[in-house]
Amino acid sequence: MLRAGTTCADAIKFLDDELLGGSLNDTANRIPVSVSLPGLTCEQVLNEIRTVRKRYDEWTWQAAEEINRRLADRAISGQLRSGRYRAILAAPLGEARLLMLMEFAELREYVRATANRVREMQARHGRPEAARYMVLDTNTTLHFMRFDKVPWQKEFGKGATVVIPHVVVDEIDTKSYQTGDKKISKRARGVFRLLESVLEEGSEEGKADDGTAVLIAADEPGHARLPVPDDELVASAVRLQQAVAPVEVVVSRDIGEYTSVPRAPARGSAPWTLHQRRLRAAGTLIRSIRLVSSAV
Repeated sequence: MLRAGTTCADAIKFLDDELLGGSLNDTANRIPVSVSLPGLTCEQVLNEIRTVRKRYDEWTWQAAEEINRRLADRAISGQLRSGRYRAILAAPLGEARLLMLMEFAELREYVRATANRVREMQARHGRPEAARYMVLDTNTTLHFMRFDKVPWQKEFGKGATVVIPHVVVDEIDTKSYQTGDKKISKRARGVFRLLESVLEEGSEEGKADDGTAVLIAADEPGHARLPVPDDELVASAVRLQQAVAPVEVVVSRDIGEYTSVPRAPARGSAPWTLHQRRLRAAGTLIRSIRLVSSAV
């Protein structure tokens, strides 16, 4: 939903303050409340409607550009020039005034609903007590110490929270019955049962042995995954950081995630830097990638 480099807080501020409380409201307030106003001739009122209609046309283009800079879903910006847009530009001035009043009333509700969707995304991922998030990949869960046994709080500090993306859950399920390695299949079945117990909690949250919260980052309804699982994993980590904004860690032994993490920012996005650290747990080494937005 959000562009790279845009956090939920950024998007909410833009939608609430800059769009809803700013340019949208300013443009809507210029629409005459009637075609008959004290102190103005009918021709003067019509000229004002003509000016406002031109401003409305310009605003839809400018606001769409601002929305597209922050939100990846182009259907949101497309809403500005759908519905009554063409009718407003073609209608007689008196009718255009009424159409603009109705259109702006609906756009206000649409922007509020969009801002609330972002708030829901923020609330779904965020935990007030979390200071750092570890996003686990499939290899980490299958080849190293079981995730519920790792001393996360000791290694990563108080407030550490483990996140397992939906794509990882599905990969583990597949490996539990589609691999020729009986050892891996057995391990995958055991891990999958653990994840099922987390999901059975109802809140998509469980606990590791040291009390660390373990979250399942379920896909949103209608979410289209990237074709490469490593890319989807990193995308899930980036979405999480957009929602919560603190430092976050992708724990992995797979070189794929290293090549999937962006090393140079795209135009209009916040710059990303890479740091690596090693977690020693029961004599094993778990590599990790820490994604840090320098804009935070």
